[in-house]
Amino acid sequence: MDKNHTLLSASAGSGKTFALCLTYVALLLQKAEPSKIVAITFTKKASLEMSERILRFLKTLYGYSRGKTSDALAKSLLESLQKDFGLDESYITKNIENIYFNYLKSSTFIGTIDSLFNKILRRFSFFVGIKSDFKIDTIDKKALLQLFLEQILKNSQELNLLLGLMRSNDKTDLKDILGMLDTLHDKLFEFESYPINTFDIKEGQKESTLLESSLKSTFMDFKGFLENIVVSKGLDSNHQWIVDTFKNFSNKPLESNLFYNLEYRNLEAFKLSDTEKQTVANFQIKIQNILRQKEALKEKQNFYYLLKIVSLYEDALLRLSMESNTLSFDLVKQKVFELMVGKGTKEAKSLSPSLIEERGFNSEFFYFRLDGSFSHMLIDEFQDTSMMQYKIFSPLFEEFRSGKGTSEIAKKLFFVGDNKQSIYRFRGANPEVYKHAQSYTTQKLLEYNYRSSHEIVNFVNDIFSEAYKDTAITYTKQIPKSKEEGFVEVVLTQKNESEDTPAYTACLNALNHINFLLSKGIESKDIAILVMKRSIGKMLIDVAEEERLGLCFSIDNEEELSKANCVKIIFCALKLKALKDSLEALQDDYQKSIREKEAKLYQKKLNKLLGKSYFEDVPLPKDLDLSLSLPKQIKQVINAYHLNSEEALQFLELSLASTKNITIDLLYEKASEVKFTLKQTSSLQILTVHSSKGLEFKHVIFLDTNSSSRSESLLYDHDGLNLEKIVLKTKNRERIDESYAKTKKKDEDLNFIDKLNRLYVAFTRAKESLYISLVRPQKKGKDIASMLKLETFKKGHINPPLNQASKNDKSKSMESRKFHTFGIHPEAQSEYLKKDDESYKLIYSLGLKDSSLRGLALHRGLELSLGYKEGNPNLDSILSSEFGFFLDSKRLKALGTKALNLINDKALAGFFKDKKISSEVAFLSNKRLRRIDSLLYNAKDFVVLEFKSSFNPSLASSYKTQLKDYLSFIDTYYKPQTLKGLLVYITQSDIKTEQVLLQKGDV
Repeated sequence: MDKNHTLLSASAGSGKTFALCLTYVALLLQKAEPSKIVAITFTKKASLEMSERILRFLKTLYGYSRGKTSDALAKSLLESLQKDFGLDESYITKNIENIYFNYLKSSTFIGTIDSLFNKILRRFSFFVGIKSDFKIDTIDKKALLQLFLEQILKNSQELNLLLGLMRSNDKTDLKDILGMLDTLHDKLFEFESYPINTFDIKEGQKESTLLESSLKSTFMDFKGFLENIVVSKGLDSNHQWIVDTFKNFSNKPLESNLFYNLEYRNLEAFKLSDTEKQTVANFQIKIQNILRQKEALKEKQNFYYLLKIVSLYEDALLRLSMESNTLSFDLVKQKVFELMVGKGTKEAKSLSPSLIEERGFNSEFFYFRLDGSFSHMLIDEFQDTSMMQYKIFSPLFEEFRSGKGTSEIAKKLFFVGDNKQSIYRFRGANPEVYKHAQSYTTQKLLEYNYRSSHEIVNFVNDIFSEAYKDTAITYTKQIPKSKEEGFVEVVLTQKNESEDTPAYTACLNALNHINFLLSKGIESKDIAILVMKRSIGKMLIDVAEEERLGLCFSIDNEEELSKANCVKIIFCALKLKALKDSLEALQDDYQKSIREKEAKLYQKKLNKLLGKSYFEDVPLPKDLDLSLSLPKQIKQVINAYHLNSEEALQFLELSLASTKNITIDLLYEKASEVKFTLKQTSSLQILTVHSSKGLEFKHVIFLDTNSSSRSESLLYDHDGLNLEKIVLKTKNRERIDESYAKTKKKDEDLNFIDKLNRLYVAFTRAKESLYISLVRPQKKGKDIASMLKLETFKKGHINPPLNQASKNDKSKSMESRKFHTFGIHPEAQSEYLKKDDESYKLIYSLGLKDSSLRGLALHRGLELSLGYKEGNPNLDSILSSEFGFFLDSKRLKALGTKALNLINDKALAGFFKDKKISSEVAFLSNKRLRRIDSLLYNAKDFVVLEFKSSFNPSLASSYKTQLKDYLSFIDTYYKPQTLKGLLVYITQSDIKTEQVLLQKGDV
């Protein structure tokens, strides 16, 4: 253990950024040159935050030394520098001025690993055969896939293996295939030496034929032996079983107990003697030995073809990269690996252009080319360092540990991490990296939690200290520093008699808690819904839409740029212009007809995107000229339609950064790979756990519906820091192969820890309250509730925000009037309506399940039928325009007919008589947007209609409560003489109605 090198274990909310920045400042105070300190963070955002904090710390200490500041931060810094680094106040005040101004004028590096690799590679690009002025960007994926497929289609064995991998990993689209190949390409660098194909495939095929023949012969002998027993003992009824067993399992012997288990129940009927049992056991042993050899040979063959697949992919990737002088971040990393570590066998490495020589790492030349040296390295989020990244840094780490160099103070390695927050295994992060660093660093621990309330910290301590008990991770309980009591609730949903699935109910529970938080006056921006997978977030949106709760959501706070409305407008406008221009030159009537229909489609899309009606065709910009460059065309559309948004600007910048001859179609496709951050502050945030890493929220709702995730078909077996082998998963192989069984068990253990870590990260994002909604299956197993031994639990309470509490005190009399925001602040109402319209578009763009879409289409049909009294032709056209991509015309026709016939229903006829109709009437209740499906009214009488697209008895009570809320609003605001509510269930077969009246005390 070297005291100069530290691994700081920083659990969630423990103040690691403060500790990291303080260490940087301490190094400066110990006379380290700023240019010789390398600080590495996980994201650009974290780099910026660290730079700002270091500058603020130095400025605060400088201000204190000048007598200008004596705030709490200055005192905290002085105390920590004295306690942790032995730097007293007099020394600091005496030296801080020179240190502060030296830092301001120095060249420093505080950035991501990728930016450091970029810096290194540009200095040494010649050594690995690339130009120093390379661009960093994504490679054209279509061109890459085409080039790769051209080669692999010539090799049937490689193609078959690739197709098998794609099928077993459920990877079917362009992004998935290339992502899988990228991962495999990266993994090969984790071997001690980059693997080279030495397997003799022809000899392997000969050996495979011999093993197959031996297995077949043994099967026949075993079958004959059992048949003789049947004949000799008169067990004719068992003969067919023997035939069927050998027929079914000759191709899949690993799946039959007959070849493993002497106590197999079907053998009991044979009444085997001890001698016969021994013969059966001998057959089983022989078959297992042959199968073991077959699987070992198949593993070598698969690896041979796997290397060829990766080689073909690498060739295609390098060819495109060299032609365009463009490197991806992964390729930059791989080239730096070649430079720092070398690629290939030890013999090959000696010939390769790397910085590794016989005497070791050539640090003098390395620093000479970089125009400077590294004396100190600080790495944040160390647990997420991949094995490949760690190997790249290893030569530098070794040099630091050896004490080489001429720096005035001892070289320092300072790693900050938490192995409980390692959740990027899919990117190459491996617990062995953290474990290896522990072997040569001094361990320190941050014991306090400054983020979460008492109840949350205690809950996390209790749950995870038990969960991590049988793993390689040691859990140390945190001490809460917060003065807040906080709130924790766990709700478990199981299969019950209601028609709702447990997943649906779990979503409803989460939505009810969201409404509870909003009713407390808590703002949407302070609430985060965390999920393991995006699909769970989409399910929550589906349920919210189906229940018509009027909530607005965003997923991961970012979407594809191509999904931004302004980008769609630009795309549709340019496509429409191109189609209209092409129509003038067309002579063929058939072709002209097709183009006209296509143009009409883009016109209607443009109408909708710009908020116009289906029938109001928006004119194209008069000066739109397709002979101009694409960026100029885009700018013309932006100006004409006043698309003054960050997304429009981002799309314009993307066009400027692209090649000159790029088309609008290719640019729009490229925009689907670019993310933009959603600016809807009123949206409720749904984030995957990975996206939430490094963030914190006042109120966290964790939702999981126990949906299983598909496991990878490849096993990566590591020994320490080196990858030993890549194995294709084979069902039941562990029954005959102990080595494979260990590899599989190791992978399962790592998957378990990875899932446990994600849960730890999710729960520790919460500051004030944590609500957990889970599905518990009838049979306990790998579900989250079983993993964490969770039971239904509730403790603590949620305080409303201070500003909301004061508002409540001042206006208690108004609070009972649920419509008061609508009545007093009409501008707020219009703002909420605008936001709700945005949320509708967002939800619609996310994709809904079939039942939700039918419900949406029916409500839209009812709105048009009752509110606007549209005739049949228009209704069909509008429904087709809005839902035709998702629902077939037959269904839409039926929904339209059902909506139009509703007004003539005998049960409802009396309610419609002599009344005006308003549809989709929105109002604001306690900062929540509510909608009345239809309002029938005249001067004296009001009827509120609430439509449901299915009848669910278990939800009847909540439907009535919802309707009474609407009635309360109408009663308070309009004060009608008579007021009735009607629940209208529009089922597949008929229409059911249920009258609801507002009772005394409901208001």
